[in-house]
Amino acid sequence: MKLYVANTSKQHHDFICRLPEATRTLTVRIPAGRQVQVGPDLSAGSIDAIIAQHSRYGMIDAREALKRHGYAGLCYSVDKPVSNTQFAAAYHANEEALQEQAEENRENAAAAIAQSIDENTGGLAHLDVKVSEVTKPGETPRVNSGIEVTRDGTAPRHGGKTRKSGGRRTTRKATK
Repeated sequence: MKLYVANTSKQHHDFICRLPEATRTLTVRIPAGRQVQVGPDLSAGSIDAIIAQHSRYGMIDAREALKRHGYAGLCYSVDKPVSNTQFAAAYHANEEALQEQAEENRENAAAAIAQSIDENTGGLAHLDVKVSEVTKPGETPRVNSGIEVTRDGTAPRHGGKTRKSGGRRTTRKATK
């Protein structure tokens, strides 16, 4: 049997596993956006052991990639390579998950700034934070968004998606 592992992230991955019948670990470098066959032909028990070792860290069966949302940097397939469709689905799900996480991180940072200013000044009803990627002249920034943080009970001044966080409301509004 063959085990194929696809790296659907944007970073190279050193895939390290321990085969049940071996005393040393097996290391295979998987370049970003590529897939490799792990080891030579393997027994079903060895493949199950490798999958068990890595599934706890987010590796998924390539068949799940088409219906899964969220980040999964590695996916695997037994006996045949991961299809282009499965690979693309996992890659795009990773992009979406990373974008959502980045937006949440920016919102949390804005809420923390508002809380710090509030504690040091005695009151703050609104705080507008603009996050924009620094680019060369003529380039369009990939990150360009605004976040409004308001105290509970205060109406936001801007429209957009709102989320409550620690007694504050953050409103995200893209400024592209």
